[in-house]
Amino acid sequence: MFRGCSSPRWGRTMALATGSAFVSLLFIAAYARASTSQAQQVGFLAMLICVCLYAAPLSELGQVIQERSSERLPPVQCLMQFLNCSLWLVVGVNSKALQVLVCNIMGLLLASAQLTLIAVFPPSPDKQSDCCLEVGCE
Repeated sequence: MFRGCSSPRWGRTMALATGSAFVSLLFIAAYARASTSQAQQVGFLAMLICVCLYAAPLSELGQVIQERSSERLPPVQCLMQFLNCSLWLVVGVNSKALQVLVCNIMGLLLASAQLTLIAVFPPSPDKQSDCCLEVGCE
């Protein structure tokens, strides 16, 4: 484990949760294959989950504004979200797929908001993040 990283270990509970999620995914896939209508329902569920994932970094919004520092926002994730949503938005426009359009427009707007916060409130140079990705970071 890297020094300075306080992430918990991936234990039995996480393994069980991951296995349960995988089994649920198989049931959802079987449900979606049954009919076009059911596939649409799964698409809307996926859209909702996608938007929630895109908005997750904004849970730190109050702290970012209070500290006037975007240290708590993941800049690489926000940038990749922006690029990913931009590309999928092109696919959604070309295929006229409502779920692809909605979740990627929302994702693009949320990524733009997060990147704006990072630009307006840059991370303080004297503070380090809680979990360093570089080996030897203390």
